[in-house]
Amino acid sequence: MGGQARSTGVAEDWWTSETGGWATWVVMGLLLGWYIMRIVIHSIKEWRGSDGGSIQGTWWKLCRTQAPLSSTNLTPSCEKPSAITEADLQRLVEELVECSKDETPWEHVLDRRNERVAYSAKRRDPKDGNPTQYLSTTVFENCSTEQLIHFYMDNDYRVLWDTTVVKHEQLEICKQTGIEVGRTIKKFPLLTPREYVLAWRVWKGKDGTYYCFIKECDHAMAPRRPTYKRIELYRSGWQLHKVPGKNACEIKMWHQEDVGMQRGMAKMAFSQKIWSYVCKMDIHLRKYISMGCQLGPESNAVALAQQVPVQLYEVFKENIDNDVEEHNLNRSASRSLLEVKFSLHQSGKWLAKGLLLLGGAVFCTRGTAALGAKLASVFLVKKMIKPRPSVHLS
Repeated sequence: MGGQARSTGVAEDWWTSETGGWATWVVMGLLLGWYIMRIVIHSIKEWRGSDGGSIQGTWWKLCRTQAPLSSTNLTPSCEKPSAITEADLQRLVEELVECSKDETPWEHVLDRRNERVAYSAKRRDPKDGNPTQYLSTTVFENCSTEQLIHFYMDNDYRVLWDTTVVKHEQLEICKQTGIEVGRTIKKFPLLTPREYVLAWRVWKGKDGTYYCFIKECDHAMAPRRPTYKRIELYRSGWQLHKVPGKNACEIKMWHQEDVGMQRGMAKMAFSQKIWSYVCKMDIHLRKYISMGCQLGPESNAVALAQQVPVQLYEVFKENIDNDVEEHNLNRSASRSLLEVKFSLHQSGKWLAKGLLLLGGAVFCTRGTAALGAKLASVFLVKKMIKPRPSVHLS
């Protein structure tokens, strides 16, 4: 018994010696390792986020400055000058404000947001049996309409950040109408690569609001190939404008596409993947802005944007005002709900911190550790419960 007592006493002296004891060094070693790990992780993030996020971003900037678009693609007139008309613009606005001839009710899909971007979407299956239609609204904080539209329409940059886009090439640009034609190859898991040959046209209103309509087309420079599945039906369009009273922009989009997938599977894929895609888009929008990038001065539909016809402008402006009022009401309701959730979250967090602090205090006052170990333990507890920056509700 005496030998066992002496052995226990030696072990206790080893752990809590008056010179500071191994407990102090163990705890301080853990703190030092944790601090170094934070520095390393932060350095890696900074390195990846610098100059567009990667070496690939630098390569893209060099390509854009040293390899301008070939002049052979800039044709003075289009094969089909009336491929996209003002009637398409009018139909787009009717779809965006939900006053089209199709009276099929919309079904809510999702509504997600964080401090930099908000996204909501709904869908419906047309009575004529055509593919599902989607109506979505995305609000990007802290950006201008010019920055957002340049990012949104920069297909060369999209190839770098959108992993579904394998290749994009401009086929034609009509300087008279502003119609641009392009070919894009997309790859989806377990599917044959999809080939998109599309034409699009941009309009700009007096208030700075942009409109764009996109649809499928054929082109002599894009013959059909057996290695790709050509998308036969693609109708899409959007309205982009500044949110009044805020440094934010909103894109409201109507979209219909026959991707060649069973309807139920396509719906599930959209619901599961769209929010992560929007968040990824937001990340690369910030990188695009930080690099100071923009489209060329004359080789794209944005630079050749047409003015919204006078007879349609007043109707469009009224629709925008109605959308803004609805957006403000939805924003107020969402903010109230978020504040309630945040309050509950804070209450639970403070309870957890209180229990942690109480446990640390009990440990430090047991009197079995040296003073150095006690101080190190208090420091560790303090670091673990260090308050985080307050959440900004948006």
